[in-house]
Amino acid sequence: MNLDPNPLGSKARKPLLPLFWLHDGDGLAPRKAMERLLPGSSGMTLLRRLIPLLLLVLHSACIQLPEVGNAAPPSDAGPSPETPDGGSPADTESPTITAISPRHDSTQVAIDSQIRLTFSEPMDISSVQISIAPLVLFSALAWSNGNAVVTFQPASPFAQNTAYTILVDGKDRSGNPLAERKAFSFSTTGPAPDTTPPTVLQATPGHGALGIARAASITVMFSEPMDKAAAQTAFAIISPPGFNSGVFDWNGAGTEMTFNPDVDFPYGTDVTWRVSTTAKDLSHNALETTVTSTFRVIRTNTVTIDFDPMTSGSAASPDYWRQTHYYSIETVGDNALNAQYRLLIGFKTDILPESLTTITHGALKWHITGQRGIPFSALGKLLLERVYIGDEIALSPADGTIPASKVQYESAPIGLPIIITDSSPIATRISDVTSFVNLDWKDRHSRGSKRSQFRLRFEFPSNNNNANDCLQTDESAAPKLAELEVSYEYP
Repeated sequence: MNLDPNPLGSKARKPLLPLFWLHDGDGLAPRKAMERLLPGSSGMTLLRRLIPLLLLVLHSACIQLPEVGNAAPPSDAGPSPETPDGGSPADTESPTITAISPRHDSTQVAIDSQIRLTFSEPMDISSVQISIAPLVLFSALAWSNGNAVVTFQPASPFAQNTAYTILVDGKDRSGNPLAERKAFSFSTTGPAPDTTPPTVLQATPGHGALGIARAASITVMFSEPMDKAAAQTAFAIISPPGFNSGVFDWNGAGTEMTFNPDVDFPYGTDVTWRVSTTAKDLSHNALETTVTSTFRVIRTNTVTIDFDPMTSGSAASPDYWRQTHYYSIETVGDNALNAQYRLLIGFKTDILPESLTTITHGALKWHITGQRGIPFSALGKLLLERVYIGDEIALSPADGTIPASKVQYESAPIGLPIIITDSSPIATRISDVTSFVNLDWKDRHSRGSKRSQFRLRFEFPSNNNNANDCLQTDESAAPKLAELEVSYEYP
């Protein structure tokens, strides 16, 4: 039995009016009883008016009477809205992702990790869409646990030190869309990110260097591999202008950048270059400060050296008799006695500085003032030879010769000769003796003196025709027998 005083629920209801029969002690019928209570015609008139009102009250009271117990529904009632099929309630709850591996916002995730998503209920696998950024190719989705768990693996390992974001969408089997979080992120493991800015360790030529070759290239060594394009853009020769056209070259490690200008620098120029902070390493860290460096290009000078009378002059075979170092008339060729004249020409080169780096040019200027006979036709080639006879030509005593003089004039040449060809009219002969002067400069320490010495002779000593066939230099026409012009480079 249902004893609940309010079986329809806890909502308060209006109190029911009590219903009972009105009667007298004699058990009269209701009308007569009412007449007794309301005597007279006016009383009956009032009664007639009250009866409809009383019936309305009784009808309302019957509608509000509560049911006793759980009454069964009518047999023709349809299904309730909560049970559309007359069975289990309809699924209107959206699914969620209850777990993900790797976890959201996790770091140091292994690059070969698989992705696993767990849903709150089985999913419509045809509706599930999964994407990842940056783009990665995955194996096929593997569903398990009644289509509530999906697992997939990257076709190739994830990139190191990279943040990835996974986006998920789909519906459950009842068509309810995925709710709550649909995006998840993680970052992979790998070496610690490079945040150290690169530096310039050194440069060639070094800052403040002197005497750098005109065709020098500039090499910059960085502390780590660089973004080549960024480093090349950051490099510039800022002084002198007009030298930024050239070719860049890099070492295999990407740490050394070399710039070769298309044009040689001018002699003695101060060259200033820089690498700005737009230079970056492979992790896009910029050079911390702009680097500037200056060097000076090699300088050049040219000097003209007069002949040395002590080691200059001609003498004739076979005795090579000579009594003075005085320059008067010097001869190369033969004479009417069929004697061969050889000419020695010497120079002191101590005017050249010890700091010179290279002798770039040497020219022997021999001032010829006359010719007798046809020496080039009669005696063959004129030979200019490199020799070394010491500090002076040995002079002969008045009554004869000394062996030293003969040794000097007939000493073996050092290296191959330079051939001097016939040239008319008679004038100064200029011969390129750069190689001879360079070799003499290199030998200055072993010799203990700074000198360049030459010998002139014809290929054949004499044609024995008892006639003069020779070239001559006369002091009266040429105050200087010869000169040596030397150009050199120095820091």
